[in-house]
Amino acid sequence: MNLQLNHTFSSPSSPFYYSQTLLVLAPLKIRCSLRSPEPGSAPEVSVSKLTSEAPIPLRARKFVRSVRRDAEAALFDYLHCTRGFSYLDSELISRNSPRFLRYLVSKIRRDEKDVAGALTRFFRYHPINEFEPFFESLGLGRYDVACLLPDNMMFLTDDTTLLDNYHVLFDYGVPHTKIGKIFKEAGEVFRYGYGVLNMKLRDFENLGLCQSTVIDLVICCPNLLLPGKKDEFIVVLDKLKDIGFESDWIVSCLSSKQTYNWRRVLDTTCFLSEISYSNPQMITLVKANPALLFEGTQAYLLVTQLVKLGLSRNTIYLWFTENPKILTLNHAKRICKAIKFLLEIGMDRENIARTVSTNIQVIGKYPLKYPNFVLKDFKGDRARLSKIIQKDPMNLLRLASNWETKSLWKRTELSNLKLKKAFLLRLGYVKNSDEMKKVFKSVEARGDLLQERFDCLVEAGLDRNDVVQMFRRTPKMLNGTKEEILKKIEILKKYSSFGVESIVRFPTFLTYGNYRIKCRLSMYEWGKERGVLRPTLTLSTILVSTEGRFLKYYVNVHPYGPAMWESLKIRFLSS
Repeated sequence: MNLQLNHTFSSPSSPFYYSQTLLVLAPLKIRCSLRSPEPGSAPEVSVSKLTSEAPIPLRARKFVRSVRRDAEAALFDYLHCTRGFSYLDSELISRNSPRFLRYLVSKIRRDEKDVAGALTRFFRYHPINEFEPFFESLGLGRYDVACLLPDNMMFLTDDTTLLDNYHVLFDYGVPHTKIGKIFKEAGEVFRYGYGVLNMKLRDFENLGLCQSTVIDLVICCPNLLLPGKKDEFIVVLDKLKDIGFESDWIVSCLSSKQTYNWRRVLDTTCFLSEISYSNPQMITLVKANPALLFEGTQAYLLVTQLVKLGLSRNTIYLWFTENPKILTLNHAKRICKAIKFLLEIGMDRENIARTVSTNIQVIGKYPLKYPNFVLKDFKGDRARLSKIIQKDPMNLLRLASNWETKSLWKRTELSNLKLKKAFLLRLGYVKNSDEMKKVFKSVEARGDLLQERFDCLVEAGLDRNDVVQMFRRTPKMLNGTKEEILKKIEILKKYSSFGVESIVRFPTFLTYGNYRIKCRLSMYEWGKERGVLRPTLTLSTILVSTEGRFLKYYVNVHPYGPAMWESLKIRFLSS
């Protein structure tokens, strides 16, 4: 019987799938059962390791930019043309899976000139586990991908439920590279039936949240999409609404790098509401320091200790309203540690309350040493140390903290001012002139760093006099670090045909973000190659234009311009 080896027409559900592909799965480690299979059944097969974790030969082809581009094109062609994925899905996967691309490149000969053609032939006889580049493109790390790979599937189209829920999130507006976090922390979401996930997203909008806020919320807290997990969040939201906060406020304070316990947030909200006596006070307190809601455990412990010292709630609240930083995590920890320090040296509660209350702002700024280290200078005499601190509470900081760092900082600041002034004088500024004073306000770096950044521009190929004139027009151009300046010059050369001399007329270039520079220069080069944009445009014209003007005159001038623009934004956002 002739067996068809083209994996395009095979799937795990086919009774001939394993017999067709066992011989061509060389990159995969396969474990087969030695027991005789029953008639009509296929042998047991399980993939035990990531294909991209296979050892790369020492003489494998270097993964340079041109090779990666060809590998991306080959993988895109395989996904889009051979496997039938949409243009956008194929592009997102191929552009955001560098580890998998590196593995693919390692499977072809080092001297192969046609990388794309070689990979096309490789795909023809070596089926790949499509879940691997897909998961990597979602932003998952190597270990996470290995843990999440299904045991009995290789083709994405075999898991239609996963793809349907992925498209619901992506079409709703969740960035492709952020969906991996949702898959990792709330994988059950991708097993929902038709319409369930979309309904859950709309439920958040019914709470008064706008779509962009819902997107930020599910990225920061994917667990809220799981059954029964959003109840406490709804209570917190209702509590904040009652106090006077808008619905979107709490989400604007969240970070995708942290995890949140909504029961604890609710307890903290109730606690802060109790000590504030009235809602306007609560709003003022929390808006001054939103972290109070999420780092409120330490604040709760601090208030408990202060109350035990005999301080009234009214006094405590006045401290918090005048200096909300007292309740932040680091400040609260340091104040609690200071109270513990005073208790360990035997000071009575009344004197502890007086010492802390008169210097609570300063105590929260400086970490204290352990009592045993300080007592060495007093030969273990706790009573003597206690009396010295009672006599002048500031002695607590002088003896138990690095108090000398403050005076050292002042000396360093004076030295930096002298260096900055010397740098400006070398550039031709008049001493103590209004122009020099104006530059002092706009330039934030130290004097020695300014000289270093100035020199790196000269070393990059610019004339010294040109750099001086650039600085006079745009002093803020040296606010970035040396590495940031060199990175911008590298981007200019890599993504455009402009030379480094083009920034002489436009020094403000060095103040723009790398993301904006990459997107706009790449779009301009793309349009110029297709003859829809003039090749004589200046660097300033491309970067200074507003978003709307840029879309009108540089993107929408070509039928495929909008799609290319969105592709560039996704590509550079993920990098």
